[in-house]
Amino acid sequence: MSDEKSFDLESLMNAASQLMKNDQLLENAVKLMADDGVLKSITDISSLKDSVGQVRETDSNNNAILQELKEMKSLLEEIKRRI
Repeated sequence: MSDEKSFDLESLMNAASQLMKNDQLLENAVKLMADDGVLKSITDISSLKDSVGQVRETDSNNNAILQELKEMKSLLEEIKRRI
């Protein structure tokens, strides 16, 4: 059962990592569109800035989640060693 929990934790860590990558890709796409002038036709630039801010906040939250998952994994490994 501990292997099953370890696998679940690894899956969660992978999912959190993928979320961070997706957020970074979105932010990079927005930057590229801005550089290419595509965003000049968008009238509400402030909402775009808010969206990028939300992406950064999500990225920060994902980093915190990933750190907690790593700590949980370390604790589980320590418990396995003691058992």
